[in-house]
Parts: sequence; C-alpha cells; structure tokens
Amino acid sequence: MRIRSLRGRGVPVSSFSALAVLCALAIALLGCVRATAPTVQTTLTSIPVEFQASPTLTAIPVAEATTTPIPTRTFRATVVPSATPTKVPTTTPSAMSTTGPTATPTSAPYPTSTAFPTQTPLPTAIPTAIPTLAPTPVRQATGNLRPSALSRWDAPIVVRKSHVKDSNDLHVASEVYADEDTFISWAVTNLGPYSINQGFFVDLYFNGVVVQRWSNESGVSRNGAFVTNGWNGLSNVITPYSGRHTLKLVIDPTNLVMETDETDNTFELTFDWLEPIGSLPPAVPPDIFDLSPYTPDGWSDAIVASAIIEARTSSNLNVNLRTYLSYAFANYEASDVPETTIVPVYLFFDDVLVHIDYWQGIHGSGSVVQADWPGLHEAIHVREGRHRLRIEIDPLNQVLEIDESNNSYEVEFVWASPIGAQ
Repeated sequence: MRIRSLRGRGVPVSSFSALAVLCALAIALLGCVRATAPTVQTTLTSIPVEFQASPTLTAIPVAEATTTPIPTRTFRATVVPSATPTKVPTTTPSAMSTTGPTATPTSAPYPTSTAFPTQTPLPTAIPTAIPTLAPTPVRQATGNLRPSALSRWDAPIVVRKSHVKDSNDLHVASEVYADEDTFISWAVTNLGPYSINQGFFVDLYFNGVVVQRWSNESGVSRNGAFVTNGWNGLSNVITPYSGRHTLKLVIDPTNLVMETDETDNTFELTFDWLEPIGSLPPAVPPDIFDLSPYTPDGWSDAIVASAIIEARTSSNLNVNLRTYLSYAFANYEASDVPETTIVPVYLFFDDVLVHIDYWQGIHGSGSVVQADWPGLHEAIHVREGRHRLRIEIDPLNQVLEIDESNNSYEVEFVWASPIGAQ
C-alpha cells in the first residue's frame, strides 16, 4: 500500500494603503519594485508498507531433488527425543592356527558407534587430518583369505544344536530346531605366501541378508586362522521359522586387504530348521509400527557427512580428512517397539555395507533416534569423486510396519582429492 504525496503552494499577496500610495510615488522615482513572496513547497515522501506472511510450519523438510525424499508425515504428537535406545553388543570371534602360529585378533564387538539423543554442533571444532588415509598408488598383495574347514570340521561353516567348546574338537553338523538354540561356527585361513597385518571384516548372511559382522583388527599370520566357535545370536536378529535356509560367509566384504586371489572369499551352506513337535502358529503382533528416515530440526538432511565431529549440516569432504557420518530416523506410529525386538540399521557406501547398528527400545509417537559414526575410512578405501551413502532400517523385517517401502534413504556426496595434491 502506498500513501500518495501532497503538495501546497504559497500565493503572493500585495496590500496597499493610502500611505503606501504616497510611498509608492516616491519609490517610483527611484524605480518600481515589486514585492513577491517566495513559493513554499512541502513534499511528503511515499512510504512503502509491506506485510509479511506468517511462516508455514511443515512436519518434515522436503529433501533435495538429488536425494531420495523422505515421505512427508504429520506426527500425532510433538516430536521429542526419546530415551536413548540400547545398542546390542555382538560376540567377538577367536583366532587360531592350523599349521602356523596362532593369530590373536583384538577385535572389538561390532558395531562400535554410540547413539546420541540430541547433539549440538561444536562451532570451534577443527577437521581432523589423517594423512595416512590418502589413496596409495600401488597396493601389494600379501596373503589370501578363504573360508576353510579346519581339521575335524565338516565344512567352513558348521551348524549344530549344541556348543563345542574347543575349536580343535570335532565339529559335525546336527539337526536344529526353530525353537531351540542354534550354534554356528566358521573358520577363515590365510593361504597366501605372507602374513596379513591389517584388519578386515567377515559377514554372515542369512537367506541373502547380512545378519552379523565380525571385525579382525590384527590380521592373520601365514597359514593361520580366524575363527568364530559356537555363535548363537542368530535368533536375536531374526525370527526363526522352520524350513530350508542358506548361510553365506563373506570375507573382507569392503576389500581392505589386497589378496593374491580375490575370487575365493565366499562360502555357502544350506541347512534345515525343523519344526518343533506340537508347535503353534506364530502369534500376530498386537501393534504395528512405521520406521522411516527423518530430518531433525537443525539438520541439513537425514544423513549428514562432514569433516567436523558431530556436525548437523554436511560440509566439504576430503579423502585424507576423517569423515563423520550421522543419521536419524523416527517411529511415526504411537506404539513403542518392544524391548525384546532388535532392529538393525545398515549403512552402505556405494552399495557396500560398511556399518551396522543394532537398536532396542525405540519409542513411538514420532520419537527420533540419532546416531554418529566416525569409522568410514577404517571400513573402506574412500576414493575422490562422487559417492552414495544409504541407510536401511529393519532390513530383516523384524518389525511389522504399516509401510515397508519407506525404510531406505540415500544421499550423494563428493570427496575432494588429497589436500596439496597436484
């Protein structure tokens, strides 16, 4: 709305009296002078007046076009950080040797990241330089990791209904039932010409999906072995059911070790879970849930990658600076996920699984779970260029959800070449 300006003009005024006539005659002798009053102008300047509309509130920010958008949802209740869900520790495999010295890995249970309900970016934080993470022009093969049946073992993977305490004892497969403990043992040996002196991972797949990852941090000596004996955690991450199933062992899935032979790193085994006598059909869960990636207030996206620790907005990345990753997701339904249900979250780098978190105690009504992980460069060799990061929530379908199509989210990031590189 504009206020128009107004103008006023002065008008010359002359007044004559009788005396003035006489004066005028006198003045006429000297010249006639006309008195004129100056014109006065007043200008009011236009003042533009603008009205601002109130900001519009949205439940979830819309993702950029280059990412897979998070479905827009409206919370039934105000989104508040819930109590921190409990991460589930995993077992640590043992190491042994068949013909050479024993390799003693000092691996920590995987995963090792810690979830934080709410984090505040550190404004004075400085990126941490890791010069050793710069890509090496030439990698030299040293050893060869492959699944192997140890002495007195049936196969590289053995499934039993009872635990054999010593990995040097007889390991023969036996019948297993869906309602009883199932003990899984596996062995990996180094058959290469040299010892392997760096860490790597070993993944176990169940019917095509990763159910457990083990970490070896010290390597394996020549002719040495890396062994897990009697792991019984399968029923903790999936719901056992009768029928035929497939286990697959994958060694060094992120290709950390340069091997003389990269084609012999997997082994598959088929086994049957027998149905218990007198068993009843599984009970129908009383509640359903909806787990989906979520962008919390102050975050640039549901997945954040930065060279700053605990950052909530993505920043420039470099291959020889540590990359700190964060992600968040929410349970949009009102019901809490039972404490007894373990929900894994997988993090992929260019379709390669690099990290797994296991969660318990996920609350409902839009409660948000947040996690931070600094271990990307230890899990995979990061090269300069454009790469994709993806999270998958509940990939084993342990949780009955109202929408199973919104559990995945992917973002692209660019890693620059090493600092100082020509």
